[in-house]
Amino acid sequence: MRSSSATAKARRRCRSSWNKTKRADLKVGPHLIAVRLKPDTTSRRAIRPKPDPTDIAVTYTALLRQNRNFRLLFIGQTISQLGDWFNAVAVFALLLDLTGSATAVAWMMIVQFLPVAIVGPLAGVVVDRVDRRRLLIVTDLLRGSLVLVLLVIRRPDQVWIAYVVMAIIVGAQGFFEPARTATIPNITSKEELMPANALSSATWSAMLAIGASIGGLVTALAGRNVAFVVNAASFFASAYFIARTTYDSTPADAPRPIGFLAILAVLELADVEHAPDVVA
Repeated sequence: MRSSSATAKARRRCRSSWNKTKRADLKVGPHLIAVRLKPDTTSRRAIRPKPDPTDIAVTYTALLRQNRNFRLLFIGQTISQLGDWFNAVAVFALLLDLTGSATAVAWMMIVQFLPVAIVGPLAGVVVDRVDRRRLLIVTDLLRGSLVLVLLVIRRPDQVWIAYVVMAIIVGAQGFFEPARTATIPNITSKEELMPANALSSATWSAMLAIGASIGGLVTALAGRNVAFVVNAASFFASAYFIARTTYDSTPADAPRPIGFLAILAVLELADVEHAPDVVA
């Protein structure tokens, strides 16, 4: 009887700290017993402030305002991707005017997507081996120069030039995008990395819609040749902004696979799993 009374008193003493612990040790006579307590979730609820929808915008704005290298890269990316989709409508108009064939346009659509799949594995190896800043500038200058070649196409028998030029341009894009993505961790801090990647991804989607719309408008009002010139200027402008960045663009040393593995950029999973950090 005395033991049960002592247990009841001990339990009452523990009620004051009910919300602070999940387990209490009670001493009853010569014995030590453990009583598991459940936290009270109804008497006091944590009040969480509602997220401010402007916080994300402020983060992006602060990132672009404070990080000069990312700001310049972002401007270069925006202009370059705008030119990618800006050029598509003008090329389709060129093919329709010279051939009047929807099949010719369909083949051009294949040309605008297939090279990326072909050069993708090779691009990953190159980006991890060469100066990324220099690679971004070279691919922009190459694409800007090649777009101007489209101005010489005047007759149906010259249409093949458009296919070759666009294949090289899209192939260069396959090197530009991985290099740009791999550059972001080199110019941002740990706290800036996530909003930088989110902003970069959203920009690609926005440029798809905006670039195609503006490209179609310029082609319809001013002609396809004006669209080609504007597109070439966009690549040169992108190279200018990227050239103004200042950071260590040399990739970090990493184990280099040989033979067929080097072509596919395949590393052993064991090496990746045991690496303490991922070096961009």
